[in-house]
Amino acid sequence: MRTLIYLPTVVSGLIMGYIWYFFFQYSGGAINDILQVFGAEPKDWLANGTQAVFIITGINIFQFLGIAMVIYIAGLKDIPEEYYEAARIDGASPKNMLRYITLPMIMPSINASVVMNVIGGLKLFDVIMALTKGGPGYDTMSLSTMSYTLYFARADAGYSAALGIFMVFIIAIISLSMLVFFRRREVEL
Repeated sequence: MRTLIYLPTVVSGLIMGYIWYFFFQYSGGAINDILQVFGAEPKDWLANGTQAVFIITGINIFQFLGIAMVIYIAGLKDIPEEYYEAARIDGASPKNMLRYITLPMIMPSINASVVMNVIGGLKLFDVIMALTKGGPGYDTMSLSTMSYTLYFARADAGYSAALGIFMVFIIAIISLSMLVFFRRREVEL
């Protein structure tokens, strides 16, 4: 089961985007073909910006769920069994063991996983380019795809570079804020 969950992680984001594009495309997409078999009308899944953002977010979660799984498993294996034995002797319920032992002890894993996923989400490029190229309009654009569009479509290298530097600062500020927030909730073994 772990292998199946981790498998999408080894696939390139661009390839993952193209694979899912063949599911969601309007003409000849697998989902629309299935809907037509049941008599429903085909739907343009990526034409609505809000819906396309949810689809891109779901694909990103699907692709990187394996990395989070590995991080959380490592955190869970690092918790000494003696803590759970002592809690059982003291009569703690499973809910209390989760709240007072497991969650505080895996806080470093939660910290690493959340920060890595936020950074990955802020700089997401490949899945967006494969599915929507930032459209419809600018609805699914990230800072990375906007920088790409500015540089290659509009030939505005200065604005693109400035946006890239701005993106570095935004990611650094958000990441450091999250690190400080989660670091305060960590406990020592």
